[in-house]
Amino acid sequence: MQSFVNSGKRPDGRNFLEYRDVLLSCNNITSANGSALIKFGSSSVLCGLTMAIVKPEMNRPEEGILSIDVRFSSTISNEIDNPDRTTYSSYVRECLLKILANSKFIDLRELCLIPRKKAWQISAEIVCLNMDGCIIDQSLIVLLAALKKCRFPRYDVNAEFEMITKTDEMIGLKFLHIPIINTFSIINNNILVDPTMNEEDLSDSLIRIAIDPDSADRIDSDAIYLLEVTGSASMDELNLTTIFQKASQRSKFLKKLILKHCDESSTKEDLIKFEAMDI
Repeated sequence: MQSFVNSGKRPDGRNFLEYRDVLLSCNNITSANGSALIKFGSSSVLCGLTMAIVKPEMNRPEEGILSIDVRFSSTISNEIDNPDRTTYSSYVRECLLKILANSKFIDLRELCLIPRKKAWQISAEIVCLNMDGCIIDQSLIVLLAALKKCRFPRYDVNAEFEMITKTDEMIGLKFLHIPIINTFSIINNNILVDPTMNEEDLSDSLIRIAIDPDSADRIDSDAIYLLEVTGSASMDELNLTTIFQKASQRSKFLKKLILKHCDESSTKEDLIKFEAMDI
């Protein structure tokens, strides 16, 4: 890796600030309420959603429920020890839940049918099919895309008698925000965007930042949903400015990608292809 850093090129031929091409595909699982698949180069993640009417949680009696499970495919699982696999799955899940909670991306009260009695629960299962870096980034995108494509029956509600009646109308979720997370690797004080797994493992520090793409031009505490720095690298003002700028540019690109692939008028031929971000 050191020789590649010295040459200004990475093992896969990209320069330090160059991203892998992205492929996003929706409705891959016909039995799910919503689903999506994403690839960053050879790294890929799949998400499927199921919905059920349940009793709301006691501490949130007027809200629906979003539950997330993250797991690895059998191929990846064989390469990762059980404790590491369990720990990393939990870490990815907690990051996603924190970003979604901080961003208030949907109003969970919209999923409540009868307070304290009946509400929708969305169960999201995220499967890492091939693990080659930026798994949290991909997991969030594929979850948001699946939620964007999610459809479920509308119910008429009789609040007086606490009764619900299923209709033939299918409805979707109303999004308030679309948060996007970006991972950066710091190696010998060089910033690497969209790092591979090998680059993450060899980095001096990893930086993950989740932001609101619509507010990315004015980075402040309200627009940052997660900022995590691990490792030993010292960060100067120039590096931080570069990271915020790249996160802003990338987040806008990925948000547009999600909206494009969730547009009902888009044709399959237009969507099943890798897309590159202009740099």
